[in-house]
Amino acid sequence: MKHLILFVFAFVANLSFSQHEYADVRVVSPSYEFEEGSTERLYGDQVVLRKNPSTEASAIDTLPIGSRVKILENTKIIVQVHGNDSYWYKVKTKKGTGYIAGGLIALDSREINGGIYMVITAQVNEQFKFRARYLKDGEFFGKEGDLNTYSFVLRVHDNRGVEGIESMLVIDLFAEACGVDGGYTYIFNDGERLINAIHCTSVGDGGYWFSEKLIFPDERGWGTHIDYEREIGEPMNDEYNWYQSRKDMLVLEWQEGYFEPNVEDITFVDEW
Repeated sequence: MKHLILFVFAFVANLSFSQHEYADVRVVSPSYEFEEGSTERLYGDQVVLRKNPSTEASAIDTLPIGSRVKILENTKIIVQVHGNDSYWYKVKTKKGTGYIAGGLIALDSREINGGIYMVITAQVNEQFKFRARYLKDGEFFGKEGDLNTYSFVLRVHDNRGVEGIESMLVIDLFAEACGVDGGYTYIFNDGERLINAIHCTSVGDGGYWFSEKLIFPDERGWGTHIDYEREIGEPMNDEYNWYQSRKDMLVLEWQEGYFEPNVEDITFVDEW
């Protein structure tokens, strides 16, 4: 429990939970459909561009990971990829026009520091997963993790002042209803691999809430450590808009592939 500061406070105020601005970003999900006219990137490597929307159709060309394709048409013909139902898309590439299974196209991609992050979803044993890849200079590596909420937004950052990593990918969960996790999954890139660094939950329902967040060195303005904050709260008196919350704060250090201390190893006291 070293570096752990615990305090409880009650306050009289109107609480409102700020929502992320999603107006100008792409919210994706396992059922996401690409828009006609959009330009996308291939998540798969050595993807076969086919003459017809079928795995039995002859090949026109084979395309490497990260290739750009322009969506011409959603055929609505279903094909299963990575355990998910997706559609065959008619696409235009540098080598010609043909058909590619939607599950091989990145749901979204982001460029940073000369590299490209790409993400798709998969379904394994009835559990949705995200699968992320990072492509740079023709080489790529990836990581898989649990998708705690059906919809999400892809975000990328530089190392934000954290030593030992080059950049980070953030799976920003899109909570469309109360009781749904709207937190973040942080994936760190050390230049050789992607690492599932930590998941921070944020959920509220009926006036009760639980949230976790990280404060990075670039936001704080000094040091190389990360501040972890964990808060739980509940309504005390609706008439007076009285809420009570408990907050834990912890200092985390990134140690070549893991956080020290490990948040999951700490027993937090949630009782009042």
